Amino acid sequence: MEKIMKVCTTGIACLAVILSFTASVSAETISGTWTDPSVQSNAVIVQRGNRVTITNTFSWQGKEVQWRAQGTRNGNTVSVRYFYTKNRPAGWENGTMNFLLTGGNTLSGKWVSESRRYSQNITFTLVQRQDPRAERTPPKRTKRATRRKDQHGKWVDPDRNLRMYRSEEER
Repeated sequence: MEKIMKVCTTGIACLAVILSFTASVSAETISGTWTDPSVQSNAVIVQRGNRVTITNTFSWQGKEVQWRAQGTRNGNTVSVRYFYTKNRPAGWENGTMNFLLTGGNTLSGKWVSESRRYSQNITFTLVQRQDPRAERTPPKRTKRATRRKDQHGKWVDPDRNLRMYRSEEER
């Protein structure tokens, strides 16, 4: 009986370690720089929680084209709506994309235009992962200038204890 208890305890401990490792791998952010090799694009993907934002830039017929996408990540599936923000080629439409994350460094899927007349496979490969700690660092707050009018109706900056004039005539 003692041996059975020892095996069960060890097995449960191993299972807990495996499950926690699996959870940490699937929870890894996809934030970073990615590329679509077919058009040599530069895509920046930002993931916060399950929200995903993509900004993709590439050259098409001598012009820089850009689209942005917003959506969600659920496990290894990423679903976004994309819209062109710069130099949309004639006939190209906004639409949706659905990806499957494989190996932690490849997003493969398909884009479909709003009219559903056009669709094509698309693949992004990871160039450089963003440090997840960088996402959690809050921006530094800057001190707000607090201006007010003094007893004579002139503008004063209390931090510098100086009068501030709107024009030369007020001096």
